[in-house]
Amino acid sequence: MQKSRLFEILAAASPSDWKDIGRCVESPIFNRHEQVLELWQYLHHCLKNNIPPEKEQAWKKIWPNEPLTEVRLRNTMTRLLGVVESYYLLKHTQNHPENAYLGMVKEFRQANLQRQADSYLQSMEEIHEKSTLRDAKFYFNAFQIESEKFAWLTLQNRITNTTLQNSSDNLDIFFLAQKLRQACITFAHSAIQKTNYDHGLLEKALEYLSTGRYINIPAVGIYYWGYRAITNPEDEAAYQQFKTLLLNESNIFEVSEQRDLILMAANYCIRKKNTGYKGFSKEAFEIYQYGLSTGVLLSDGQISRFTYTNIIVFAIIEKDFEWAEAFIQQYSDVLAEQHKEQIRSYNLAKLEFARGNYDRSLQHLQLAEYKDLLFNLSVKTLALKIYFETNNINTLHAHIDAMRNFIRRHKELGYHAEIFQNTLSFTRRILLLANWDTEKKVALRQQIKETTKVAEKEWLLTKLV
Repeated sequence: MQKSRLFEILAAASPSDWKDIGRCVESPIFNRHEQVLELWQYLHHCLKNNIPPEKEQAWKKIWPNEPLTEVRLRNTMTRLLGVVESYYLLKHTQNHPENAYLGMVKEFRQANLQRQADSYLQSMEEIHEKSTLRDAKFYFNAFQIESEKFAWLTLQNRITNTTLQNSSDNLDIFFLAQKLRQACITFAHSAIQKTNYDHGLLEKALEYLSTGRYINIPAVGIYYWGYRAITNPEDEAAYQQFKTLLLNESNIFEVSEQRDLILMAANYCIRKKNTGYKGFSKEAFEIYQYGLSTGVLLSDGQISRFTYTNIIVFAIIEKDFEWAEAFIQQYSDVLAEQHKEQIRSYNLAKLEFARGNYDRSLQHLQLAEYKDLLFNLSVKTLALKIYFETNNINTLHAHIDAMRNFIRRHKELGYHAEIFQNTLSFTRRILLLANWDTEKKVALRQQIKETTKVAEKEWLLTKLV
């Protein structure tokens, strides 16, 4: 039962959702089966007390004096799932009343109920205009409202009062904003997965927007400038336009979309920083700080371990060690429970390494168990740097050999194996290099610079100054 769709949905629900689901189960509008109520009470008990549900116990709760019948239990679970789904549909309708009103306007128009249709159309317009959001969906809703107006006025032979131009404009704005957003998403995905996409009308849309039409609409402009920046990192003017809109207009989007935009800007800065452009570490740090100040970097009350770690990386690069330490203490509690201890320990270790407190750094590394394969390699690499900096040569050589064996054992590392193997190879070559051999130092430094697949490149280069 624990792996059923029903229980997985219930387990992901909040306590307030459980309360409202219970009300739906008790209501004859949603449920007319006593067995469904009994099953809900059993599963709710399991959820509240963190007890794995068992079908035998569920059956005893529902039919205590009958032998277990799998089909009857599954049917009851299906009925309860239907009630849960109805609750979420109702919740969505309450959170987006304009969609419900649109359906009612259509219903009353078809029934030729003019007064009722007018009333709900007016309510829909009022809700729409009061919305603080001005994202792509806002313009699509505006298009739907105008279309419904047109249909209603046509029915009454009052076509002269229609606003078809507004309807056309709103549809264009929706399409352009959504098309550009999708282009940004697919570009980021293709960069990781090496997948090519057919972007359809994107080129035509960009050509049209280059005339200046609709760019002043933030829902369009932010993605237009963002797309130009991420597809052509040399176009820093486009990035600055994107950043200005992000800092001043991002509240027109839902929180999840604001988070995506902030991470898009941060990733642009990371890419620039990794290709040697100075100043973009500070840019990335400021973008992340803005995201923290608005609270949008948290999703369901949690911060991604990758975002958490990136923020500390840039705080360390900017040498804002006190801020980094305060951040670690403040935001460790909003990491996912399964990652909390290892992510906190690793980042404290990085911070202490940056401060030159190598013994303390190593102590932090030893406080947690690092199960994720790539994360484990990052931890081992930090330990390698500590042994190097403390001149613990014998331990360092043994550590390099152990890391090589670890990488060889894990064939699933793919191209990551080459990245870490190169780091180990360059570290050992630096160790064996004579201090007086300037010519070999220069040659090795150049080789490291030209090698794209290598971890800790900047640190390695500092060892050859």
